[in-house]
Amino acid sequence: MAYSSKSYFPSQTVSDAEKLSYDYGLKVAKAIEQEWFNNDRSSNRYKSNHNDFHNLRLYARGEQSIQKYKDELSINGDLSYLNLDWTPVPIISKFVDIVVNGMSERMYDIKAYSQDPFGVSKRTAYMDSVLADMRTKDLNAFTEMLLEYKYQSTTKKCYLIQKKS
Repeated sequence: MAYSSKSYFPSQTVSDAEKLSYDYGLKVAKAIEQEWFNNDRSSNRYKSNHNDFHNLRLYARGEQSIQKYKDELSINGDLSYLNLDWTPVPIISKFVDIVVNGMSERMYDIKAYSQDPFGVSKRTAYMDSVLADMRTKDLNAFTEMLLEYKYQSTTKKCYLIQKKS
């Protein structure tokens, strides 16, 4: 296998049968490891990405380092003539709040329905029971009225019996 001088990855022009081999996959995995986690190289992609995200989070919270601002304003390292408040102004945090709140204020509701057979049958059975309740609404109201009347009449008799004793 031929390696290019700029990359640790094996050649991609080899046959598909060789690409399916364990050795080729191992070489690709080692190349990925070399690219992301090798400490011998001048740039370590994992650590640089981690540091970039850490710095961006500091800026978002308004906690960034102010040393670069001091270096710009100092004359030969002397800051004694400057009477400044060096606390950083959290400007980006305002925009973060705007973006996050804008994402959460949706003018629509998400409606998701399952498509698997069990979910469809369960939803269909629920809709059938709702339709059956709608069709028998008058009958249900009539039977509830009769049962309530019968229940009230029996409780009154019980109440009257209890009151006499």
